Amino acid sequence: VAITPGAPLSRGKPRYTMDKGCLLLIFCVGVLAHPIYGSDNYVLNNQQSRLDTLKEDFTEFRTKFQNKFNEAEEIEEKVNDYKQRLTNMEPSGCNDRYELQCGGKYRKCLSRLLTCDTFDDCGNGFDESQCETYTPSGSKWDGTVIYNHCSNSKVGYIGMTIQNYKTVYYFRPFPEVAAELQLRSGKEDYTFSKVVSATGWMDLKPYEHVLYFHPPEGNDLVFTCEFDGVDADKCHGRIMRRTAGTTCAEFYMERTDRYHTE
Repeated sequence: VAITPGAPLSRGKPRYTMDKGCLLLIFCVGVLAHPIYGSDNYVLNNQQSRLDTLKEDFTEFRTKFQNKFNEAEEIEEKVNDYKQRLTNMEPSGCNDRYELQCGGKYRKCLSRLLTCDTFDDCGNGFDESQCETYTPSGSKWDGTVIYNHCSNSKVGYIGMTIQNYKTVYYFRPFPEVAAELQLRSGKEDYTFSKVVSATGWMDLKPYEHVLYFHPPEGNDLVFTCEFDGVDADKCHGRIMRRTAGTTCAEFYMERTDRYHTE
């Protein structure tokens, strides 16, 4: 049918142009595609949530495992300490004054002079196992007297300040120690008070460190303090008469400067 230019269009259903058809097609594709993309996003979000949960569970498991592992290490250390104590209670078969029993599978006596010399002479590391400094220079100790029959003076407190701790190269198992001893009626009781300079040495025998002080000039009393190999901040002290070889006083000492500042 020919259409005369300028003539009005005939009435009836409107015809769709190309532009309107394209818009309709795009709209339909968008409507159909929306649920698909939405479903994919839901799956991805769900997977991410599960991954986050797995990460949290793994982190919690790793923390619990590490705690159990640390507990196992502590138990192993305690078991080894008890084993060593039992070994120490058995006859060593060595001259304990001059020799060290290495222990282990092959029992071996080793000269005490070879302990703490930085060489594994035992073969199992025992002679180098406890060479740390228990009484370093500047450390302070408080001693509570259990009993004292050494003199008429009623000493109830013994304070100790380590003034010098020196390792001698050719005598490494027996480092030299110098200290100042404060003897008083009580920690805060100065009814009787005396300061004594003392020199001696530390015996670094494994698990049996012992601090010795020579008798002061004009005195027959020897000061010792034995460590148990477990707590490096405490020792059991004795004052002995050198000539008679008898104990006339006992006390316990505890290090104070490690945790408290003055």
